[in-house]
Amino acid sequence: SALPKRSKTNFIRNERRRIQQRCSTQITSNKHDRDFDNILRLNGYPERTIHETKHLQNHQRDPQTQTKEWHYLKIPFISDRLNRKITGIFKRENIPVRIAHKSYTLRQALSHNTTERKCNRPNCPIADTNLCLQRNTVYQLTCKACGEYYIGSTTRFLHDRTKEHLTNDNSSVKKHLTTHHRNNSHNIEVKVITRENDPVNLRLYEAYYIRKHKPGLNFREECTELNDLLF
Repeated sequence: SALPKRSKTNFIRNERRRIQQRCSTQITSNKHDRDFDNILRLNGYPERTIHETKHLQNHQRDPQTQTKEWHYLKIPFISDRLNRKITGIFKRENIPVRIAHKSYTLRQALSHNTTERKCNRPNCPIADTNLCLQRNTVYQLTCKACGEYYIGSTTRFLHDRTKEHLTNDNSSVKKHLTTHHRNNSHNIEVKVITRENDPVNLRLYEAYYIRKHKPGLNFREECTELNDLLF
């Protein structure tokens, strides 16, 4: 799941608390709690997590923590490991910063633009009305002939950025097509990996997917620079 571990364990604890509050007797509470355990197992939760969440947390806080003025760093959730690294850096430097993740709401998931925008560009390199006018994306360009691919991000229309890859002599994509496939731009397939309106978060997503997939058409210097964003 693409959710922080803390969010998942908090959800389980809250559900256990809700079961306790709504059941009139301890017998029915125990029964519903066991049923909930089985649901968690069916969804792949480990026994250790199920056991840990049965002990409801004591919300008493350290008085020293309460007097601190905390600041919050809002970043997209990428992994628990990255969260621990960032938190550890702030802790070592004694900087009172906590990490916060913006939730993706149901409204955002269901909302979409019902008006399809047509691409009227002649000789469009994508020739796909669902992708041409996409902006704020992490995208992948794949060579159909050999399967090598490039991952990048752009805040502009995707067909503009794709055209640059196919026409710029310094582009690794064009160099690949020229060297191996006689500069056949029709051999390129374009897909959107994810969308993000915040430019900083967009670069973080780009760095994450490059690090995860290690695309063969990305320059090594570019990969190193983006890896620095993820520490």
